[in-house]
Amino acid sequence: IYGAIYAERHFDKIFCSSFAELGLRYISICFQGTLMRHSPQFLNLVAIAQKVVREISCQEVENALSKGTMDFLLIDVREESEWNEGHLPGACHLGKGIIERDIEVQCSDQNKKIVLYCGGGFRSALAGESLQKMGYKNLYSMAGGVREWKEKKYPITRS
Repeated sequence: IYGAIYAERHFDKIFCSSFAELGLRYISICFQGTLMRHSPQFLNLVAIAQKVVREISCQEVENALSKGTMDFLLIDVREESEWNEGHLPGACHLGKGIIERDIEVQCSDQNKKIVLYCGGGFRSALAGESLQKMGYKNLYSMAGGVREWKEKKYPITRS
């Protein structure tokens, strides 16, 4: 139930007329015209992760990039195909499936500020929670992810 409440706060519309219907296998969410399906259990995992991983806004990240004051490592945790379609300038790619294995190659300093982002903020929060368990202390998940970044017409690059 908490996940549905969380989703209701962060998305345009939930196609679920009441919490009594949460017995459904999936909750369909319409986010900026894209229909997404997330199970209530997944949304609960995300809600738990977002309690322990701080968020940073797209605007804060863009300000640091445009002013050249980026004091953090920016990591895209999306799938490789998503990365290839376009990513934030200055970002490196460590997909959620490999980030725990490869993070120490990119950043051995567990005190360095790291900003993670994904499509909408779910996978980055989950990846951040995992990195915290590995001892990383200064982690942020970019709220709204690359969808919000694009909506604000901030720059996107391709490698």
